[in-house]
Amino acid sequence: VGRATLDFPGGKIPPSSPLDGSSDDDDENVEMVQRQEVASNILKSELGILDTSRPSSKDDIYADFYAINAQEGYAINSSFSNQRLYGFVAILRDEVVLDTSRLSYYKEFPATVRGARELLVILPCLQCRILLLEWVQGQ
Repeated sequence: VGRATLDFPGGKIPPSSPLDGSSDDDDENVEMVQRQEVASNILKSELGILDTSRPSSKDDIYADFYAINAQEGYAINSSFSNQRLYGFVAILRDEVVLDTSRLSYYKEFPATVRGARELLVILPCLQCRILLLEWVQGQ
């Protein structure tokens, strides 16, 4: 698009992960836990969660953390590749500190339908918008 745009934290499943397509494990519960771990690691990295803010357990940084569409994911098809989009909602605890210097844009929006509408005004990423709208639909 020729410019930096706002989007949500995200990334690809690491090639070393059992979720990269090379595993024969069909256990949906195992895959869900693995997707959550990958999503959590991506979030921590991209948001710059400072080590000094992390409570004793890695999962204690979340007030809530759940999948939006993680059972099947959404198919993202293009002429170059076919992928799946998995979305998660992560609500961080108040005491968690972000390294905002690592973020090119930082603004907080309330986790409400109104906050989502405000965010939609400035969010151009189609994949992000569909996950946000899916979250709003569930509210």
